[in-house]
Amino acid sequence: MVDSARKSAYKILIALELQSGSRIEILLQGHAIDAKLGPRDKAFASEIVYGVTRWKRGLDMIIENGSSTPMERIDLEVLVLLRIGLYQIFEMTRTPISAAVNETVNVAKSLSKAKPLSGFVNGVLRGVIRNADLENKRIPISVMVESFLKKGAPEMLRLGAIHSFPGWIVKRWIKTFGPELTEKILAASNKKAPVFFRLNSLNIGKADFLTKATRWGVGADALSFVENGYLLKEGKLDPGAIPFVKGYVQPQDAASQLAASLLEVEPGDQVADICCGRGIKSGGFAQAMENKGKIFCLDNSVMRLTELATNMERQGVTICDAQRGDATESWPTAKKFTKIFVDAPCSGTGGFRRHPEGKWSKSQELVIQMSDLQKNILRMAVDRLTPGGHLVYAVCSIEPEEGIMQIENLLKKSGYVERVDLRKTDLPAKDFINDTGDLFILPGESGMDGFFAAKLRKI
Repeated sequence: MVDSARKSAYKILIALELQSGSRIEILLQGHAIDAKLGPRDKAFASEIVYGVTRWKRGLDMIIENGSSTPMERIDLEVLVLLRIGLYQIFEMTRTPISAAVNETVNVAKSLSKAKPLSGFVNGVLRGVIRNADLENKRIPISVMVESFLKKGAPEMLRLGAIHSFPGWIVKRWIKTFGPELTEKILAASNKKAPVFFRLNSLNIGKADFLTKATRWGVGADALSFVENGYLLKEGKLDPGAIPFVKGYVQPQDAASQLAASLLEVEPGDQVADICCGRGIKSGGFAQAMENKGKIFCLDNSVMRLTELATNMERQGVTICDAQRGDATESWPTAKKFTKIFVDAPCSGTGGFRRHPEGKWSKSQELVIQMSDLQKNILRMAVDRLTPGGHLVYAVCSIEPEEGIMQIENLLKKSGYVERVDLRKTDLPAKDFINDTGDLFILPGESGMDGFFAAKLRKI
């Protein structure tokens, strides 16, 4: 019988290769339902999919060095199976090597296109195990890859190979951050992201939540630098978990919570949440506003706005006015706002821990495209800000063109806004403020995603 978790992982990985822009979390959810995967099998498939995607470059180097067949002649289906088998062998140390090989070969035999090559899959996997003596000592992919590199290999090649990142990203980061810091960013970007969440005080008080959390098997530590922010220490907050279903919690990275807190919304405010997506930050604004005032939520996706409506209902939020529209053009409202949050679309280079597929689907050109789009969104948002009002611009990117350069260019061209130096505020996050007074977080800092946010005031 073919292992359903591994076969589901195979199907998802094939889809990621063939369907541009696919997201692991969405594919995983769909395939888990189709294959009727239980929690353990879903978790196993998830580990394989995220792991193979994260370490794809390194896995391909191992295949290239372990097979006499040139990479360009290996069919995609076979290549994906080899990645699956090798990832288990090198990184999933609780899985016996024999099971990793045999079950991967069984998946190959169940596929019409790969079945004739199941012997090839078996041979390559066993050859790698034998040549690296993995039966006696299993080593990480990065260590195996490093053994292939020649002494004195260029830094860009070495870092990209060992940490399994495309060269264009490594080159950019070395230029921006230098090789030493780049290596730390690469290493952090390959680690599994912790789960942070916002406690929703609209639906439950802190004391009540902490009392009930034990009953739900949930343990969490409060964050010192963002109100109502927590780090999950034990248990799960999946969509089926009671705290999530009841709207008591909203999973949200601490960097995202911190960026949203910069707007300092209050009850009665007239707020605009631009490029609001599924409303993760909108719910936090409504909570801080105690459901008093109004939040204009703008996004160009019907699907995301539908999810926003569901999220707001779950969290007990009643003050959001969600509208579909293009944030670069005339908004579907004539109002001006005292507080605006621009959650700009970006390259997402600060979030590869959660979305490793982005490493392989994004490009240098995308960064330039996004920076042009962000400039137009920011210009329109400033126009809708009342004099004396505040705007927070945020991106989950660590690229200068999408962060600090956007703000510098705006300040040069506009005589109507000024930067709010966050170093001179009472915000409890001074460790994450850079020399220009903006919020700047690198991937892995205090466990957070990479993020940039700046606060502006209209003169």
